[in-house]
Amino acid sequence: MSRHLEPGTIIPDFELPDENGDMHRLSELQGDNLMVLHLSRGEHCPRERMHHRELLRFHEWSSVAFTELVTIMPNTQHDVFRLKAATGAHWTFLSDEGLETRTHFAIDEYTDIHHDYAVVPHTVILSPGLVIEKVYVGYWFWVRPSNEQLWADCGEILARTKADRQVLFFSATFDRAVTSLATSLQRRAKLHEIDLNFHDLRHEAGSRKLEAGGPLHAVSRWLGHSKLTTTDTYLNATTKLLHDLNERVPLALVKS
Repeated sequence: MSRHLEPGTIIPDFELPDENGDMHRLSELQGDNLMVLHLSRGEHCPRERMHHRELLRFHEWSSVAFTELVTIMPNTQHDVFRLKAATGAHWTFLSDEGLETRTHFAIDEYTDIHHDYAVVPHTVILSPGLVIEKVYVGYWFWVRPSNEQLWADCGEILARTKADRQVLFFSATFDRAVTSLATSLQRRAKLHEIDLNFHDLRHEAGSRKLEAGGPLHAVSRWLGHSKLTTTDTYLNATTKLLHDLNERVPLALVKS
């Protein structure tokens, strides 16, 4: 049973060598960025080669997205080089021949009777400060995160942790667009004799901002609510609201 992998936990600042023997601390590799840390099963595993070939694309995205990618392997420096070279990877690979990470997280691959160093593979997403945000257990290949899942995870974390991310959701341009859209929809609804009031549209706008990653407290201020609990109902009611609007607004209105 693994341990020390709960969200919110700060992992140790492991210092390990790369394939050339150069030492690296995780904190130095991460800096102020997000980090996707892959704890590899070992060089012997064909699933690791396949997974790392998929991560080549994610690494290209990471280079422009304030995100670091690091692989730790329970192998010698030579075997680390073999996997890195075989997959064409260019991010940092670290050799944990002493099994520090396996021991700390208790992720021994106990079903593998042929490789006593093997690790149950994990993909760990870390916010700045080596804080665990999300963990994927990759014992079975299909439950390892896809590049698209990692994209979504990193986007959600940035929306919560980066203050300037709010600009995407609360700009004056957005406010003007919402007002313009509301006026247009009400005008069209009236032509079809549909009673579409402004509160419905305001409700939808608040829900869309929350779904897009806007912080609850900021959405609450934008809507003019005095209590966060009031705004929270917007998020909880989004699914029902969309269903109700779909029932009330015919396809002809949308196409007009």
